[in-house]
Amino acid sequence: MKKSCYVSILSAAILAFGFCRPMQASTIVEIDENGNGSINFGSGPTFITGTLQQDPGPGGQPDALTYALGAPNLTEGDLFLTEGGQIEDIIRFNPTGAGGDSAYLSSVLFYASDVNGFEDLADSSQPPSAFYANTLTLPETAIGNQTDYTPISGQPGFVSGFNVTYMMTSPVPEPSSIFLLVSGAGIFFAGRRIRQACRRD
Repeated sequence: MKKSCYVSILSAAILAFGFCRPMQASTIVEIDENGNGSINFGSGPTFITGTLQQDPGPGGQPDALTYALGAPNLTEGDLFLTEGGQIEDIIRFNPTGAGGDSAYLSSVLFYASDVNGFEDLADSSQPPSAFYANTLTLPETAIGNQTDYTPISGQPGFVSGFNVTYMMTSPVPEPSSIFLLVSGAGIFFAGRRIRQACRRD
């Protein structure tokens, strides 16, 4: 067995142990579109890595960005994140044993819009072709590119006995090279005018 497999199994065991403890004041799960994640039961974050895997949920795609949680009683469902009334991202919660695979650990999956091209791991050419019956729609946060979601009983992602908050982060679009060039030129010419004015004075 490869070292990476041992690390994955160990990480899953740690997370499952955390979710089996008595209820915590707050559990924070952070994920982004590039496989960077962490889970914090209140004593500091445990880093988790998202990988591209087959999604065993309804209409799942073969290369979905998947973060294993190991929560034994995760509520299944799909969370639709919208912007301007349009669905931008889909956060899927697959329970333990999803798709009839008894070895499958409960996971949270990140399907991102590909409007800016395939820049991140979560970018997908298409969303799942079907969805869970349990869905919820939430507007994306306009500031900071981070959307926070705390499910209540019955909602996608709820874990019985835990107060879990999911923090989903999308990358901040980088300025185009043309914009940077124009901005740099503007600063350069503004500097020259200031120096010329100073000389006249």
